[in-house]
Amino acid sequence: GRAATPEQPFAKESTVYTRSLVLQREVTIEIETMDKGGTAIGQCFFKRGSENENLSVALVQQGLAYVNDYTVKFTNCGDELIREQKEAQRKRVHMWESYVEPKEGDAGFGGASNGASSGGSRKLDSMTVSVSEIVNGKVFFAQNQSASTTAQLETIDKALAKVGSECGTSTSASGNGVLEPKRNMNCLALFDDGTGMKWFRAKILMVIREKNEELLRIRYVDFGNEETVKSERLRIPADDSIFSNPPIAQECELAFVKVPSLDKEYGNEAAICLNDLVFGKKVTATMHGKSDEGRALVSLFLQEEGKSDEEQANV
Repeated sequence: GRAATPEQPFAKESTVYTRSLVLQREVTIEIETMDKGGTAIGQCFFKRGSENENLSVALVQQGLAYVNDYTVKFTNCGDELIREQKEAQRKRVHMWESYVEPKEGDAGFGGASNGASSGGSRKLDSMTVSVSEIVNGKVFFAQNQSASTTAQLETIDKALAKVGSECGTSTSASGNGVLEPKRNMNCLALFDDGTGMKWFRAKILMVIREKNEELLRIRYVDFGNEETVKSERLRIPADDSIFSNPPIAQECELAFVKVPSLDKEYGNEAAICLNDLVFGKKVTATMHGKSDEGRALVSLFLQEEGKSDEEQANV
């Protein structure tokens, strides 16, 4: 059967708080739309005193839930949810306790497209990114090069270095591994980055059981690369706050083009071409929104010396 979704940081606190607000109480459900799988998307309102309050807003205010960049555009209260999340980030409550405040001028992958549509035309958000992983000729992972994201990565690196100094960086030092691995579970994984084994943040994508061996397909969430490993390469951190910052590498796809998949003719050639053009390089990404899968839809422009922004080649 399908593996259960594991607990995320502050999952227990979120459950307790939700129970305290709505368990065995009358609530009002407002359905706003349906997704492709037939799941209703909407809001739950509960009574607090004489006022009706939105459960989603209450959870976001307490730092016990975060705003989904993709689905928030389907709700009428998107602006309120985004506003309350910014306030929770400012106060650094619960899941935002290690949050690094973006500096003025920094743009995230979501940019101004997060939240309800403001209507009318606007200037597209552009930012400098570094492409950290190529999935195929269309899909890739990129790291925003803004000051705030760089600061977040430095905070993560320091926390991981502390794990290495306390626990060592050999498989024998990683404890008993993950005793009960589950899909989507956050973990730390040992990886040789060319300078030796180090700990990196990762997520379990798949549990593979073959005969008497159990293998785990993982993704290194701050870079996007994947690997199949034994559980002895992993450990669950004692402190969940190491995952309080979101993944640094964001999944993206090229907008406005169709590219053959890897198993189709010229699919490998397309992936090699994209790799040669942008992998490990700083490029300009222009945001066009989100795909149905939640990926950032972008156009990539090379940053070539001696050329103006208008003259840069569109990948």
